[in-house]
Formats: sequence, C-alpha cells, structure tokens
Amino acid sequence: MELEFTVTPSLTATMTSATPVAGRSHRPLATTMLPGGSTAAEKVTDEAAVPDVAATKCFVALSRFTVAHMTAEVKQAFRQRPHRVDSAAGFVRMEVLSPIDAPDEIWLMTYWQDEPSYRTWHHSHLYKESHQGIPKGMRLAPKSVSIRFFEHVAS
Repeated sequence: MELEFTVTPSLTATMTSATPVAGRSHRPLATTMLPGGSTAAEKVTDEAAVPDVAATKCFVALSRFTVAHMTAEVKQAFRQRPHRVDSAAGFVRMEVLSPIDAPDEIWLMTYWQDEPSYRTWHHSHLYKESHQGIPKGMRLAPKSVSIRFFEHVAS
C-alpha cells in the first residue's frame, strides 16, 4: 500500500506499508522526497496505527560475550549478517548491543514467540550456518560467555 501527499511544494512524502515477513508485522515507513530527488525515511510513530509485535509476551534469549580482539570486525560481521535466523519459525527479532563502557562486550538478544521455537532454531543446521560469518581468528575472552533466558513482559 502506498499513499502520496505533498508536504510543501518542494517536499513529497510517501507512506509505504511493508509486507510482513514470516508472520511478523512491520511498521510502515514515511519517506520524504527532498529537493534534488534524495529521500529520507522514518518509522511511523503512531502506535495505534500499527500493532506492536513486541507488546506481546514472548521468549528472549540473551547471549553475552567479550571479544578478545577483532571487535570492529565482529561488529561489522553482525551488521552484514545473512539474516538466516529471520526465516526461522517463531522468530520475532534480533538486536545486537555493545555497552558504551565495555566496547568489546557484545549482547545478542533474540526474541521468539515461544521457547520451543528458540530451541528448534538453536539445534538446527541453519544455526550452525549462521555462525560461518564469524571473522577467522576471532577469540573470546576466557569465561566471558553467558546465556540467559527471559520472559518479555512489555515494551
């Protein structure tokens, strides 16, 4: 679905509704056509207009580890990841965080509809394949790896 309207004589805005992937809803994007033909996109913030998947109860897996060296390469690998998990049954979303005060530490949070979906993914060949993008020679700090599980209560 696409709606177009004029904001000012020199700006044109387009509202695009993204197609859901793997049963997940996506927020529409508002795209503004700037002078010279470039565009700027923003997520629509009208919470009533789009159902929020994150508002539902779900299972969250938090993997935490510290990279001994090659931190920049590891972060780049996450930015360029092949998105294999995105098509897994029950997958909702993934976030990769790094604390400002501990930049070598990585927090990988995956959100799932339920725990069995996570467990199925974690034991699948796609899980193993998803780790092929890890930079060669990357080492983790000793005793830095942990995984915790959470119930997502609200956003």
